[in-house]
Amino acid sequence: MGRSILACGVVAALMLTSQAATVLAEDIAWSTDLRTAWQSSQTTNRPLMVFVTSSHCSYCRRMQAETLANAAVQRSVQDSYIPVMLDAERSADLASQLKVSGVPTTILVFPDGRIADRVSGYVSPAKLQARLEAVVRQGNER
Repeated sequence: MGRSILACGVVAALMLTSQAATVLAEDIAWSTDLRTAWQSSQTTNRPLMVFVTSSHCSYCRRMQAETLANAAVQRSVQDSYIPVMLDAERSADLASQLKVSGVPTTILVFPDGRIADRVSGYVSPAKLQARLEAVVRQGNER
């Protein structure tokens, strides 16, 4: 009986390890060049996902570690968006133009330049996932 419990524990650990590897393998391929990302958005007809962050922001780090590391969120971003990460401190003028009043801020922009959604502050994986899907649906209905 003790061996079967140990075997179950080992199998569970291996499954968790393989799931973690999958999440790492699907990591979001962030661009840091908004101009190039914008051109890509227009070429591919995929919306931009602009994640505005700051090195001094604990909620930004939390969102990166929890929400943006979530496998379902990563798949949605990789499959449907052109992801851009901007540092609000290094790109202060651009953050101002985007009307970012605090970080983290996630801005979803259609290829025609219309802002589809603006997410201010930390949000859970489920909430961001729902908003990502809603924008994709809106884009498909146009």
